This record gives sequence, C-alpha cells and structure tokens, in this order.
Amino acid sequence: MVACPEPLLSSYYVIHAENSAGVYRYQDTIVVECRAGYSMDGDVRLFTAECDEEGSWNPPLSGLPSCVFVSMS
Repeated sequence: MVACPEPLLSSYYVIHAENSAGVYRYQDTIVVECRAGYSMDGDVRLFTAECDEEGSWNPPLSGLPSCVFVSMS
C-alpha cells in the first residue's frame, strides 16, 4: 500500500482532507489554507496536493506559500 506522510504544518495552516484519520493513501488529496486573519503570500488562496504513486505529496508541501497576517477576524 502506497502512503504519504502526515502533513506536519505550523498552526497557521488548516488542512482539509477526505481522510481525517491521518493516513493518506495513493490519490488522496489535501487542501491547505491559512487560518482566519492570515492569507497565503502571493495570489494563492488554497494549496492542493495529492499523494502520488511514490508516496510523496505532489506538488511538494515544501512549496506551500507562507501565511502572512492580514487582520484579526
């Protein structure tokens, strides 16, 4: 069974996933956004990655834009 590592991201991010058990298999997708009051640096609002056949996130989570403070909501 091909599995991707659980995304370990800072508390500035919120992860939405079909699988909330923390086990991500081939073709599972996650969507990452910044928590309230923060926005992704640049024009990106949501970052989507899929678990590929090699057990890696594609695109890599290392490419995830930083969350920057915008306001208190």
